[in-house]
Amino acid sequence: MYLFSKGFSGQGTFLAHLYCLQLCIAPLVTVNGALLLIPATDWLVLLLVSIVCLVYLTAIVLILPMVILVVVLLVELLFLTEGGGSC
Repeated sequence: MYLFSKGFSGQGTFLAHLYCLQLCIAPLVTVNGALLLIPATDWLVLLLVSIVCLVYLTAIVLILPMVILVVVLLVELLFLTEGGGSC
């Protein structure tokens, strides 16, 4: 994500980017940990598991588009440097 930010004229250090990422992820992990400590049976287990999955999917949705874009850009860069771009 740091390289993605720098690619679009982002400012700040790598440490600052990690800190901002942790500000988003740490509460999600804390909530999930607290939910998993609740003793549950039957339908409550299903409810808690679905909430935990939803929180993790939210974290993935925040990060996944940037990862996909970085992979696409790297593949395009490799394609251009291999001489594939000169048709």
